Amino acid sequence: MIGNTAGKPRVKMTALFAYAAGVSNILGIPVWFVLLGRHLRVSAG
Repeated sequence: MIGNTAGKPRVKMTALFAYAAGVSNILGIPVWFVLLGRHLRVSAG
C-alpha cells in the first residue's frame, strides 16, 4: 500500500473515465478516447 496521496489522483482519473464512458455511451462517440488522447498529448509535452 502506497501513501494516500498516490491513490487520490488515480481515483479521480477513474471517476473521470467512468463519467466519460457513460457520456460516450449516451452520445455514441468515444469521448474517453478523446480525453485519453488529450491527456497523453499534454503529458508528452
